[in-house]
Amino acid sequence: MKILRFIIFLPIIVLSGPAGLLLTLVGALSRYKRHPKVERIETEEPYIPRIEIKRGGSINDENFVIRIIRSGYPKTLRSLKQLHLSTREEIRLLTFSLFSDIEKEIFKKIDILNRKLPQADEKEKPNILYNLANLHWELVFSGIAEREMREFHLKKALNYCLSALEVKKDPKISLLGGRICLAMGDTERAEYLLKEAIEIGMPYEKVALYLMEVYFRKRDWKKVVEIGESVKDVPDEKVIAITRVWV
Repeated sequence: MKILRFIIFLPIIVLSGPAGLLLTLVGALSRYKRHPKVERIETEEPYIPRIEIKRGGSINDENFVIRIIRSGYPKTLRSLKQLHLSTREEIRLLTFSLFSDIEKEIFKKIDILNRKLPQADEKEKPNILYNLANLHWELVFSGIAEREMREFHLKKALNYCLSALEVKKDPKISLLGGRICLAMGDTERAEYLLKEAIEIGMPYEKVALYLMEVYFRKRDWKKVVEIGESVKDVPDEKVIAITRVWV
């Protein structure tokens, strides 16, 4: 249609001389401004379902929740404990079954390690004790163990850490021990173990956030700020997020 109009008006434009050509050009430019050329924008965005879990509330996307549950990541498991409050029976049963299976698997590993421990030599023993501490800690950290059992597993985890450190000084064992003490509210022992972890080789930035929590609980704001300032430029998302809040 546009080509046909151009053919019809072409003789008029030519006969009108330079003035006609100028007016034609101005008209074309004005239409170009009203309808600028733009790049195609994709309107379909990746689907990110939102989960809303409240007492007496609902879950917006069941399949998404199931995928999250199957990931098995401890932090995710801890947050998904609230799914027991779901109004959907299938979700409640699924989460109960999931946590039950994970708990059984952890206790199975604990049993195997406990049977290995008496026969372990001095080289194997610290690693077995550390793994036992980690398993008891996982029961707490993932939210599986609650109330009285939480305290029980924290004490077991700490005892295994301390026993391992008696055999061999290892920064990862000291760090785990410090984190366990923080969870127990024992800031003095937590501070000692975290500092020990740094002294025997753990990178400072991996311990700094836990030390910040120690001094925060002790209300020693000066040390909280000092540690935060010392690690605020560390290229770690977790470190950056926490130091922005505290410093």
